[in-house]
Amino acid sequence: MRETVGAVLLEENAWFRQLMLEVLPDYGVTVLAAERDGARAMEAVERFSAPVLLYTLRLADTRCRGLYEILTALPAGDVPAAVILGDTFTPGGPFMPAGCRRVGKDGGAAAIAGAARQAAGERKRFLEALRGALSPEETAAVLLETLGFTGTLAGEVYLRRALPMAARRGISAKEIYVTLGEESGAAPGSVERDMRYAVRERWGGAPVYARRLLLGDGWERTPANFALISRLGRVLAGGIDKTPEMV
Repeated sequence: MRETVGAVLLEENAWFRQLMLEVLPDYGVTVLAAERDGARAMEAVERFSAPVLLYTLRLADTRCRGLYEILTALPAGDVPAAVILGDTFTPGGPFMPAGCRRVGKDGGAAAIAGAARQAAGERKRFLEALRGALSPEETAAVLLETLGFTGTLAGEVYLRRALPMAARRGISAKEIYVTLGEESGAAPGSVERDMRYAVRERWGGAPVYARRLLLGDGWERTPANFALISRLGRVLAGGIDKTPEMV
């Protein structure tokens, strides 16, 4: 039997809210609350521990600032995966804030529900990785994939190889760069620069929930290589069950 996913809907149109309440359950998504006000939607996300926020973009909010404000105001453990309903375009092309998925309303309830289930599944898997419920290999793959490290950049390859090393306590950044350089025939400085470039390129596009759970108050700033490696290595070594604000 297919698992049902809970979601909070933020939408101004009363007709569409009612439609989603009635139709989405047929596709495996229960609308826990359908709100037109951002503050009430935030309250519902916290009250129900909703894993997904379905957010309809307002026409004037081309860069989704309203959504970003909601995600950043929630406690770290309650930040949902967000799915934007409708198109988001800027003069320079499509804009995807906060690692959100996007689905057009014209795709129908099946498409909306599919995006919600996928987003919830990714968030659930990330939380399992943080809690040490997966094997070290699965944990490394889930962490990096969720954060957007696809492996297409040299620095991403270095980062993946660095995580098992970082799981060993006491290792320094220099040791990691030297070891990876020796294995790859590259200078340690080149390893560091490639890794720094990859982190800078990917971090801003990672989901807010993932960044906040990993780095707490410092989640908006692109982390230094070793800060990120150390945090991911700690997860790999046995999982974490608290956000940095609570440690």
